[in-house]
Amino acid sequence: ATVPVTVSEGGTGLLTYNATVGTCTVSTLAAKTLDARLTPREGFDMVMAMQPWRYHMKKDLPTYQPGEQIGFVAEFTDDEALVARNPDGTAAGFRYEQYTAALTAAFQYLKAHNDNLRTEIESLKRKVAR
Repeated sequence: ATVPVTVSEGGTGLLTYNATVGTCTVSTLAAKTLDARLTPREGFDMVMAMQPWRYHMKKDLPTYQPGEQIGFVAEFTDDEALVARNPDGTAAGFRYEQYTAALTAAFQYLKAHNDNLRTEIESLKRKVAR
């Protein structure tokens, strides 16, 4: 099956590739120079700093969808890695693809913290049982 895709600078289709926002990102090692791992704590801090919003899209947008939406606002995002920028420096959008890495790191942080708590609880249970 073929899915029509609009490729444009202005983002006029429901599914749009936009190099600024990064709707389609390259994920192979061949396309990247790795700098450093995003640590679990960094990911956790990024997630905790986010402000999820309920909103309605403005009707004059080409991608208008009726009804309540949920998501993030680029201008309210502290981490620049999560904000796509227009050539003039203004916010173009929120980088949801990038956010998945922060979510993964946050889950890793919480899993490690949970494992540590379980170990501590088991240790305390053994001490109480003596």
